[in-house]
Amino acid sequence: MTYQPGDTLLNKYRIKALIGRGAFAEVYRATHLALNAPRALKILHKDAPGLGSTEYGDFQARFQLEAQLGARLSDHPNIIQVHDFEQDGETLILMMEYASGGSLSERLAKLRQREQILP
Repeated sequence: MTYQPGDTLLNKYRIKALIGRGAFAEVYRATHLALNAPRALKILHKDAPGLGSTEYGDFQARFQLEAQLGARLSDHPNIIQVHDFEQDGETLILMMEYASGGSLSERLAKLRQREQILP
């Protein structure tokens, strides 16, 4: 399921835009309604195309590990802060700091074109 701008998740996040998509997860720019704060929501759906129940179990475990590791490393200035992790039915949602400026892969590609490295 792809969310649209204006959709509300968990009664506290309003979707602004889809900003990234991987094999099975999507990343959205959203606003935390009570805090009026920007967030990035990484969402894994069990019904994602090509994702069977065995793969979902594997990805679910990895997704939760990503959330746990991100929460432990959140005080590093070069790591996106993890704010929360929730499961809504068979949908997993990782709530993170929103960092503007595009994706890391886009930034790295631009630097490669200029024969530079990330500081």
